[in-house]
Amino acid sequence: MKAYTYKPSFAEARDGLTASLAPVETIQIPIGQAADFFAAETVGARAGFPARSLARKDGFAVVDDSLFYRVQTGQALPSGTRFVVPVEGWQGLPPTVAPQRSHIVEAGGEMGKDEILVAAGTRISPEHIAWMTLAQVEQVTVFRSPEVSLYLVGNGPVGPAIAGWLKGLLQRRWGATVRLQTLDSMDGFDAAADGFDLGILVSDGEAGRYDQIRNHVLEAPGALEPLFWKVDLHPCKHIGLARAGNRTLLVFPDL
Repeated sequence: MKAYTYKPSFAEARDGLTASLAPVETIQIPIGQAADFFAAETVGARAGFPARSLARKDGFAVVDDSLFYRVQTGQALPSGTRFVVPVEGWQGLPPTVAPQRSHIVEAGGEMGKDEILVAAGTRISPEHIAWMTLAQVEQVTVFRSPEVSLYLVGNGPVGPAIAGWLKGLLQRRWGATVRLQTLDSMDGFDAAADGFDLGILVSDGEAGRYDQIRNHVLEAPGALEPLFWKVDLHPCKHIGLARAGNRTLLVFPDL
């Protein structure tokens, strides 16, 4: 029988799984394609926003006591603008209201240059993409989507529901690319030959499936190297972890 740890604690099992997973490679992609990827590096603004001061309200941009310009909300202000008087408060020059800049969006006031837009490890959302666009960021370095092979042993009624739930979870939480494969038995199963980052093997709970999977993982000659079997939880489940070449295989033989 192959050497492995029997019934590790939950913490030991968690740490063993974490240690067995190799980080996926990073890629650089245009920000328009970055939604749902995880940022590999912190992204900072390359320029402040707005680039020029803007009018916060429709009104009049006052340069001095003899020069003013009609402006609309969001319009870039003329050079030298001291303050903006809203339309409803305008009574001509010289201004009769106290000078104030509360009706101006200052240059760089919404986002400063080098301000952090996306922290490393953050899943990029459409909102992040919008801010990066405003900050003149064109490309971002991300982790490529992990590839997961989900193996379902047997064709009973329970397995498809379990496989569907796992597939949805992996796609939502990790943004993973999930390939589902149904196996009638473990005969000829060679996880090492499959190009996944993480393999997950589950049984549909039919009688005899547990023994078949256990024997293949723990006893059968081949590329599988078991790391642990069963976890010290109550109620205990026969959760296994194995290496398939340089890849990780998580085993749930009796869900």
